[in-house]
Amino acid sequence: MVEAILDFDPALVMGTEEAQFGIGHDGALTNAHLQYARLRRYGNRFHRALTQISQRPLTTLKSDRTSVSAHTVKRLDSASVHKALRGPTGQALLHPASTQRPALNTVRFEVSRSYEEEDNPANHAVGLILFDVLRRCRQVVRGLQHAAATEVVCDTRSALTPRLVRRIAFTESLARKLQRLQRARPFCIVTARRLSAAGLNAISAHPAYARAYRFGWYALRSGWLGKDPDETLWVSPTWEVYERWCFVTVVSQLQRQFPELVWSREYRSVGLKEIVWRGIAADVTVEACYQVRCPAIDQPAHRGFQSLSRERYPDIVVTLDSPSTKRLLVFDAKYRSALDAMESAHIYHDSLQWKGIKPDVSLLLIPRADKVTALISPTYHADYGVGAWQISAESEGEALGIELKRILSAIRFTSGNVFDLHNRSALVDNPRSVPG
Repeated sequence: MVEAILDFDPALVMGTEEAQFGIGHDGALTNAHLQYARLRRYGNRFHRALTQISQRPLTTLKSDRTSVSAHTVKRLDSASVHKALRGPTGQALLHPASTQRPALNTVRFEVSRSYEEEDNPANHAVGLILFDVLRRCRQVVRGLQHAAATEVVCDTRSALTPRLVRRIAFTESLARKLQRLQRARPFCIVTARRLSAAGLNAISAHPAYARAYRFGWYALRSGWLGKDPDETLWVSPTWEVYERWCFVTVVSQLQRQFPELVWSREYRSVGLKEIVWRGIAADVTVEACYQVRCPAIDQPAHRGFQSLSRERYPDIVVTLDSPSTKRLLVFDAKYRSALDAMESAHIYHDSLQWKGIKPDVSLLLIPRADKVTALISPTYHADYGVGAWQISAESEGEALGIELKRILSAIRFTSGNVFDLHNRSALVDNPRSVPG
């Protein structure tokens, strides 16, 4: 199921449970938990490499000219002599015809000197990585603090706040250590932070610099597609993986069963709380919504959805909107016994509305239904509007797709008319308007 979700929409797998799975580093998906995981894995090694650099930084040999007292001069080049002869004291000291020699400490010469410079391309590049990792630490701390402040306690999820306290403490400790290095040489004296060919060449030839550069970019990189034997990421709880796999299966089957529709995805809220897949062809619109908000009846409707009781968030809803009819299907994924969960199917069937119509059917999606065979009968669904559907494998997903196509493509009204989604027309004996 995890592999199927990864292939469809990798963002649906990321979670906060203790369970982990192997990841890669392709793509651009990221969040605060992934960023923390990489800081945790590579941050201390990055710090140790920077410590080695600060103890013995790379230097560049440079030369310039400086004014020194005559009695400290060991060697004069021709440029120094020519410049000294232009002044009275230098001419008095050096000219052979001079009768009065001035004291050596009163005469100054401009001589060439060589020195080691730490403000070089290699330190510019590592300084840039250090700056970016520090910025990432601050971003992660803010992200984890926000997650702790907005966590909703749930019996089916592991408590996140105690773990976030430790993660924030580690990230802040790493940031303090890196800030101390940033205030030390050579990073405190660099005049620029940038990558250059000269800097990368110097880094590749020095083990400590190469190690710092590598671990710094490992800590900063985004993406987690593919496989890497050294990296793992926290996943969602089992019931949520099943819930999202069911949504992926429903959307995939709708796309397969209705290829004439042009499909697009839309995130309607922050994070993954409400996802809408929409298929459009001419005047027909089919939507599959994940965790759509259905406000209470005394509140304004949300995209046509309302609840006759309190605000509710059904797992999956499928809607059909056309000039001839509207249809609403509700699915609630439950990774447990169907009999224990049937309550939610009844609640959704009796309380939810979309643009004034009630659900045609409200079904539980469960991995096993061998003990509740009556609930999975299409006849039972038609008679009572509620029931269950067994789905835990690809073949069962295909069966669900066929059922979705049957309900949406050939809908029999009370007048006996049939609506053909493919032809987008009503095959009618009586051209009366279709009752809601």
